[in-house]
Amino acid sequence: MPTLNYFLSTKVANFGEIEVSLSTLVYVLFLIVLAHFLNRISKKWLHKYLSSKSLHDSARLDSLFQIVSYIIFFLFTLLILNKLGINITVLLAGSTALMLGIGIGLQQNVQNFMAGITVLLDGTIKVGEIINYNNVTAKVVKVGLRVSVFETKEGVSIIAPNSKIVSEVIENVSYNNKPSLFFVEVGVDYSSNPVLVTKLLLKIAKSTYKILLNPKPFVRFSNFGESALVFQLFFSTTSFFEIENIKSILRYKIHSEFQKEGIKIPFPQRVVHVSKN
Repeated sequence: MPTLNYFLSTKVANFGEIEVSLSTLVYVLFLIVLAHFLNRISKKWLHKYLSSKSLHDSARLDSLFQIVSYIIFFLFTLLILNKLGINITVLLAGSTALMLGIGIGLQQNVQNFMAGITVLLDGTIKVGEIINYNNVTAKVVKVGLRVSVFETKEGVSIIAPNSKIVSEVIENVSYNNKPSLFFVEVGVDYSSNPVLVTKLLLKIAKSTYKILLNPKPFVRFSNFGESALVFQLFFSTTSFFEIENIKSILRYKIHSEFQKEGIKIPFPQRVVHVSKN
């Protein structure tokens, strides 16, 4: 045993007044392994414990896990520094001015970080949901601790600071995953039969993929236009990100069915009277 104690007290490194013995090195390595072990255990516990709670969401769980990881590694870093003989109190006191400068410089990042925690815990914006951000429709790809990433229909990525998300009004189209109501508008010739037009529009809507049958699609005879009878076909869907494609498919089908039935879609016309003097 004396031999083992002598072996563990062997100095392996020297940093000024700080001497690192083999026992200290072993202890530090043990703390690092323990930190990683607790990190993994905490992740499993979070997924298991919160699986039946309202917080059960992959993005929110991962972010909670990140926060717990930061706390674990911060505490273990303090333990390691203390074991190495570094006075944490003196270190923090001596670096007050430096920390103040860094804090001012990172003020915006701190705001984004705190806003990110708020967004993740609040759960009003989740990965996969469709939102309207700055008048742009986009899908939520990532909700991070500092920034969130959205992807538009054109595949363009929008990286937004979380502080902006918290402070600005964002329309969450798919919140609670409830279907939304949309419509396409079409004008037909004044000689057309409104009842037949209505039947065709409903038939098209019911046969179109991703259009819900409950609530049922319906048609509104909306107006007597200058050159046409105006109809609106209303339908519900949860495929918010594909709504423009769905509308396009409907227009293709409407044009095709109307041609088969001899229903004309008129173009705007103007009658010009020329007086002869």
